[in-house]
Amino acid sequence: MGLDTGCGICLAWDCPGTCDANGNRTAFSATIDSTDDFSRSYNDDSLKRVTQIVQLGATGGNTDAEKRIDLTYSVDGRYDSITRFNDIAGGTSAEIATLNFPYDSLGRLTGLDYEQGDTSDLDDGKTVN
Repeated sequence: MGLDTGCGICLAWDCPGTCDANGNRTAFSATIDSTDDFSRSYNDDSLKRVTQIVQLGATGGNTDAEKRIDLTYSVDGRYDSITRFNDIAGGTSAEIATLNFPYDSLGRLTGLDYEQGDTSDLDDGKTVN
């Protein structure tokens, strides 16, 4: 069983979260064995979809690298891309990889395309049927 923090269930560790009036998570932090571990903030768009997750390391706690994830959506609400960065500032030099979601004319997911930075294609050639 997990701990209900009011905006989600936490498992095996203390993880207080903060939610807005609509129940959307806006912040989250973890403490493991009484030691601060990390804190995250969540940004939403006007449709209440998560568009950015920022993770900060804890001051005086466990060492955890800062990182960021940006999420974009197509006009019909499906994932368009998810980009991971190795710092919170983002930018091309900090980009780890981008996952793109291609769809066919009927709106079906046709694959998952990985890109690293602006140049190196990490696509494994796998498709979704």
